[in-house]
Amino acid sequence: MGFHIIDFTGHGVVASLNTFRFQSLVAATGFDGNDQAAYIAKISRRLYSMLPAGQLATAIGGYIDTRENVMRNIAAAGPKPFLISPDAPAGMYLPSDGRPLGMTNNS
Repeated sequence: MGFHIIDFTGHGVVASLNTFRFQSLVAATGFDGNDQAAYIAKISRRLYSMLPAGQLATAIGGYIDTRENVMRNIAAAGPKPFLISPDAPAGMYLPSDGRPLGMTNNS
């Protein structure tokens, strides 16, 4: 199971159109749970060429593999995800170090 939480700059119609752009890219980009960094970098490069100047997005995403009992996450300057697990019953913050999506043409 995979998930994305994304927040584009702006409000109203512009942010709605950007969300639609993102969803279209997700549908067109092959997801690889083992290499989420390459996946999100590809989406970011494509967003850079599509978004109006000054527009970008923060995001967090992840992949949960119940067969292997692992979770992998990726972040693009979004809020730090908070994980509660048997290994950390009190919870812990996960890193959120990546650049915002669509900010540059580089990964």
